[in-house]
Amino acid sequence: MGKLLNSLFGLLRPDSTAKRDAPAERTPPAQIPYAHMAPELCMLPKDGPSIAEWADAHRHISPLQIDAQRNVVQFKADGIRALYIDGRIVSREGAPLDCALHCTPGLARLEAAIGLGPLFIEGEYVAEDGFEATLAEHKKGEGQGVFWIFDMMPLIDWQSGRSNIVVQERLEFLVTMVNEHCDSNFVGALNYWVLTREETLAKAREIWAEGGEGVVVKRWNSSYERKRSDAWLRLKQVHTVDAMIVDMHGRPDGTLKRMVLRADEETLMVGTGWKKDEGKRLLSQFAGGALGSASNSWAEISFQRTTGAKRSIRGARFVRLRDAKGTKA
Repeated sequence: MGKLLNSLFGLLRPDSTAKRDAPAERTPPAQIPYAHMAPELCMLPKDGPSIAEWADAHRHISPLQIDAQRNVVQFKADGIRALYIDGRIVSREGAPLDCALHCTPGLARLEAAIGLGPLFIEGEYVAEDGFEATLAEHKKGEGQGVFWIFDMMPLIDWQSGRSNIVVQERLEFLVTMVNEHCDSNFVGALNYWVLTREETLAKAREIWAEGGEGVVVKRWNSSYERKRSDAWLRLKQVHTVDAMIVDMHGRPDGTLKRMVLRADEETLMVGTGWKKDEGKRLLSQFAGGALGSASNSWAEISFQRTTGAKRSIRGARFVRLRDAKGTKA
């Protein structure tokens, strides 16, 4: 995944002659500033519609409106959200991100070289082999991955909960500063593109084709707010398949907890997508044998795939029953 980030998407990362720092000292959780603000530590994008729905919603934008409606688009790195706050790296839950301790010295030198005082630096920590490798480093508490910066602002702005510097101006500043001052082999910047609707669609498809997760589309003139916002939208590739229902697990109250399905030699565990009453009905039908034969035990499932050397399924969701494979119930 690190090679993918560097070669395909023109991201900014020093070469092998840059500093390869030893990890910083571990910090007890109680000493991490603002950890009590964990539910509000960063701006979070909303999941956007499907790429087709997004394109349709923007079809009315004419070339003359592009300047007012243009998108700032960034590659969606598939790792762990990482926040540099007052000299420490934490997750978006406010917990110490010990696997990224080797990134701290480079971020501290970048902050000092910029010379504007304490900064809030927002990024994604990604191991070389992608998402599963990143989780393994996180579990181990040490790693060799990269802190990919995708936003930056004065710490005082972040503390206030808002930055009035619009996103395109922040990113122009970010890219310039990383180009001029970054000297760590473990710190890079997620570059950005200013794209029209058609270019945004093409960029997302290019990234999917190369094994990336997708893009984050940001309104060029949007402000930073420390909350979830539709000013940032994730456009990710969603797969849909028809899968055979193998088993269902219920809760003591009779509601459906989990559906087990099989598709193309892969077992899918699905725990969402149905309403409470619908789940009870599905569970009852399965228990009664109504969903037990090959002709009527199919369901349509949507999911995403992680990136990297090992591409597992996540976000699996029940869509609807099928009378048979390829036929709506």
